[in-house]
Amino acid sequence: MSILYLISKSTPERVTDTVPVISSLLESNRPTVRTKAALVMEKVGSVRPDALTPHLDAVLDCLTDRSATVRQSAAGVVRQIAVADPSVVTMAVPQLLPLLDSDIESTTVDAVTVIEAIAEEEPSMAMTAIEPLLTLIGDSDESLPDITYDPNMSVERSLPAEQMRGYQTLVEDAGERSSSVRAREGAVTTIARLADADPENTTERLEPHLPLLFAQLNNPNPTIRAAVVGIVANVAAISPAALDPIEAVLIELLNDSFAVSAGAVWALAHMETDRSDAVLEELIADPETEVPLRRTAETALRDFAE
Repeated sequence: MSILYLISKSTPERVTDTVPVISSLLESNRPTVRTKAALVMEKVGSVRPDALTPHLDAVLDCLTDRSATVRQSAAGVVRQIAVADPSVVTMAVPQLLPLLDSDIESTTVDAVTVIEAIAEEEPSMAMTAIEPLLTLIGDSDESLPDITYDPNMSVERSLPAEQMRGYQTLVEDAGERSSSVRAREGAVTTIARLADADPENTTERLEPHLPLLFAQLNNPNPTIRAAVVGIVANVAAISPAALDPIEAVLIELLNDSFAVSAGAVWALAHMETDRSDAVLEELIADPETEVPLRRTAETALRDFAE
């Protein structure tokens, strides 16, 4: 198994045909063999994830293995399968939820990645993950730098993807971006996907946890801020009064990057209070307002006026 693993690290296509035999070793009574078997399968999954699908049940059983390293390597296999075809793993949420509390960060990251893929493919299957994901979001990001952006940047540089890429590059270059940060980003992005797909059910599940979620509007990580403000906007569509305690925070976020401020516009528009409407009207009238943000505010107010 050690030799096969070394081969799979450099040329995984050479061991693809051995997957049926290797998968049978997931039931070995030796945890080191189970771990190596899953590691080889993960490498194969990087080039041929379809070769792993027939053996998914055996891999899922390993997610509850007594060995943490077996669980870790099995989560990597499921990630490879899910990234290629999330529809295959939609039933795996119950086995994945305990991994969100793993002591091994890569296990948590892989579990979040799979749940995020499931949320995009079949949101109803991932709804039970909201509460465990919230516990990840509640972790502090205080070690990360607070990032601000040039308000005079071009429209192209105002796109959300560009905003997020700039932040991630800076942190990666500084050597401070850890897998735990990726887990929190994945957790909040997953909830944002669920809120977009089913705002009513998501809002119902989030209601007891809104203070925790609101606290993340000041998170120094712009990826998290952007996703949370998007969640908040969906909550506002269902229960606008729930956002009353954070109206001032949302108004302040209008000065944030476009990825964040656009969500704040929609949240304020859903609230439809005298203050929120007046702020959005002022935003539109201000000649210094960036064009993308002005257009977003105009669209939001027009939609609610119709």
